[in-house]
Amino acid sequence: MNRHSGGTRRIRAIALVTVAAAYCVLVFVTYLQLTPSSSLLPDIGHIDRLLFGGPPPVSRMQRLIESAEGPMSRGGTMRPAFTDQSVGWEALTQRLSAEQKAALLADREGERLAVLDWLRSNAPREPYESDRYHLSAAAGVDRITADYRLRAPDSEVEPPVVRLRTLLHDRCVTCHGENGRHDIARFIELDTYDRLLPHLQIEPEDITGRGWLFGSLLALLPLTAISSSLFWRTKQPSAAGAVLIGLTLASLGIMMSCWLVGSCGGRSVVVLMAAASAAALVVMIQVIAVVGHLFAPDRTT
Repeated sequence: MNRHSGGTRRIRAIALVTVAAAYCVLVFVTYLQLTPSSSLLPDIGHIDRLLFGGPPPVSRMQRLIESAEGPMSRGGTMRPAFTDQSVGWEALTQRLSAEQKAALLADREGERLAVLDWLRSNAPREPYESDRYHLSAAAGVDRITADYRLRAPDSEVEPPVVRLRTLLHDRCVTCHGENGRHDIARFIELDTYDRLLPHLQIEPEDITGRGWLFGSLLALLPLTAISSSLFWRTKQPSAAGAVLIGLTLASLGIMMSCWLVGSCGGRSVVVLMAAASAAALVVMIQVIAVVGHLFAPDRTT
């Protein structure tokens, strides 16, 4: 009877170790899926978008002109093309007063918003080819460089018409052209609408690792149920058992609450991942305690 009981306990221990090991493999593969090759840690922003969804996907050109972070490259931002990286910026600004430079920056911001308004309107060909783009009321352009502004013929209060192709040529093609200033950018020519078109297509959403991330988080639930039920039956002090199981359930509760009510761009993802990590750590402590108990010699008579 004792031999049979000991064998059953060892089978349970082996099964629990197998399940825990499988979960560790799942977490490791998830880590590899979410961690860029140039980093040791996953990209928390990418995890945030995978869990809560981000803004709708946009074209590469819109993303680069909207972004305010990163280097001036296809992986960062192109905002400086309207200001300090534009042609003649240093000569233009070196003698300006603070007030004059602020006005210049406001004009250049109007240029950027005008281009964004066109991009958000699905970048139609005709306004580009005609070099006349009617800004929408939502463009938010209060002022823009005079060289690119054309008043609507019927009313001064109408949103202005801008010389879109000329604007794009002066801010983009000076680098992205056959004789561009930038050694790499000149090979990505943007001097015609057809050459712009590949950069105007909506970029697909990057969902790399979403399935692995969801699996790693959800697998904690059955793993907790198994380990906690076995842990409660071990010869651990009841107070210690209650604390560990309570900590695990609290961590899982926080994790699921953040997942259900959280939103992209907030602190929810940080709290969620911290709670999931705490739950996983406590579960592994329970597994070790259970395995130690199940493999212990049976001293019953």
